Amino acid sequence: VREQARHLIITSLDAVVAAEGSGIRLVLDTALTGPMGLVAEVSEFCAHGVEKIFHLESGPPPPGTGHLVYFIRAELSSARAVAVQLAASSADATCSVRLGQPSAQRATL
Repeated sequence: VREQARHLIITSLDAVVAAEGSGIRLVLDTALTGPMGLVAEVSEFCAHGVEKIFHLESGPPPPGTGHLVYFIRAELSSARAVAVQLAASSADATCSVRLGQPSAQRATL
């Protein structure tokens, strides 16, 4: 299970880098920080395009350049926090939003 979850995470990050061609600002739901650390090391995230890792908070999106990638739990509070950040960044003319397709397989971390 751990290797399958790691593969799904790394593949997702690689897909963003391949499609968008620049670095990633990874935003993690605070409830996922511990489980993600059991699946992959920070150095692995960096090797696959992650420039900086942030915790999901209400308010504006994390500062910096690069694409924002969110790994969150399917909870209303997390969805609201992401919505607030997307609304704040939509004022930026260069902002574009892509929603990922739900995976046919569900990996529990």
